[in-house]
Amino acid sequence: MARPSGLLTRIITAAADRLAQHPSIPVDSREAFSAAAVSVFECAINDMLGADSVRFGGWAIVPSQRNARRERIIEAIRAGHSTAEIASRELVSQRQVQRLQREMTTS
Repeated sequence: MARPSGLLTRIITAAADRLAQHPSIPVDSREAFSAAAVSVFECAINDMLGADSVRFGGWAIVPSQRNARRERIIEAIRAGHSTAEIASRELVSQRQVQRLQREMTTS
């Protein structure tokens, strides 16, 4: 059986595989049980969410790194560096740098 690639599908498949290992499930029926359980979980999630797919996301960078980057950008703005230079160095858009500039002037 090919392993799924999506996070939710991998979680569902892992849960179904663990359920199939329960002693009450006959060894010769475990693969079929696991496949059926995956189908049942997917149908239940589809019914609950009303969607064929669910996307999960996480932080592109952890909050501590994001805060440190923000502080570096603010310091660079105060030091008079150009928006383009800051954006290029910190790997953010010029719009993000401009937003921080506006926040600094309004606060």
